[in-house]
Amino acid sequence: MYLIFLQGQAQSVTVADLRNEFVVLEALESQLLATQNFLKPQNILDMYAFLRNSKSFGLLTLYKANSSTNKP
Repeated sequence: MYLIFLQGQAQSVTVADLRNEFVVLEALESQLLATQNFLKPQNILDMYAFLRNSKSFGLLTLYKANSSTNKP
């Protein structure tokens, strides 16, 4: 169990939570590289924060959608 601090609030996370976050970051990186859309780091962080906080956007949905679009 780990503690992270978001907007002044402590929140405990598990290793599984961290792995899911890594999946999101990998999917964002793949999408940006695939579209050759190199954004400023702040824009990438904003997009990541939006996806992470969106209740209607599941992490696995993002991963599956990204995986299916990268197939040859």
